[in-house]
Amino acid sequence: MKTGKLIAIAAIIFSVSLAVHADSTNKVVAAKNYTEQQVQAFNQQAERQFHKLGKELDDLKAQSQKQSGDAKAALDKKIAEAQQKIDDLKPKLAELKTATTNAWSDIKSGFEKGLDDVRNALK
Repeated sequence: MKTGKLIAIAAIIFSVSLAVHADSTNKVVAAKNYTEQQVQAFNQQAERQFHKLGKELDDLKAQSQKQSGDAKAALDKKIAEAQQKIDDLKPKLAELKTATTNAWSDIKSGFEKGLDDVRNALK
């Protein structure tokens, strides 16, 4: 009889252990999915911001065509600087999309800094 009780207790402990493990696994999977969703959402937002800055640069180029003299020269200098920063940022955008979860955070920070640099160049 003691053996039967021990087996029953062991079975209960094993069942509880499996349930706890399954619950933990579900939480890990849910957290991973949430993180992946955040990464995907940020990547989409980054793409939109990048294209918006490209359009702002195009607008600045159109303004430059209407200028002459020193005003045009100053605007052309600003355009060249902003274009260089956009060119530097483009590979970071591609890298952001393909980064592993571990490296993504560092790449994201670099991309955000690059966005700020372009914004400042367009001011």
